[in-house]
Amino acid sequence: MSRRTSVIIAILSTLSFAPPILFGFTTALTTGAILLSNLAANAQSASTYFDSGIEKSDSGDHQGAIADYDKAIEINPQLSVAYYNRGNSKRILGLYQEAISDYSKAIQIDPQDFKSYSNRGLAKERIKDYKGAISDLSKALEINPKDSI
Repeated sequence: MSRRTSVIIAILSTLSFAPPILFGFTTALTTGAILLSNLAANAQSASTYFDSGIEKSDSGDHQGAIADYDKAIEINPQLSVAYYNRGNSKRILGLYQEAISDYSKAIQIDPQDFKSYSNRGLAKERIKDYKGAISDLSKALEINPKDSI
């Protein structure tokens, strides 16, 4: 418990109505602290797996990178960049449909993610979905006209 919380509890305990409020207040503070602690631990764990995925991808271990991105996404399903990076590893491995799915999820989370549009367009080109590729690459350029693919 933080010093500030201890001071607040000490002050409340001197008041005549403190016992019933103090109990509820302490329970709420404890529950809140546990939830924040769990959120922080999960964010750190997702970040740890994400960073490991980047290292593995940079070293050419795309299967290992995908496994780490899977874990990061399991912990934090809203981590759009993990979907994007996992899509990159899958695209490099020739898993174009799976890469397209990952880029689509990244776009769903962050509709302004021009890199996901761009890479999804490149993956669509590889499976000969030329209309889809043109659409995605056009959208990437619409979002970021300075993108040079």
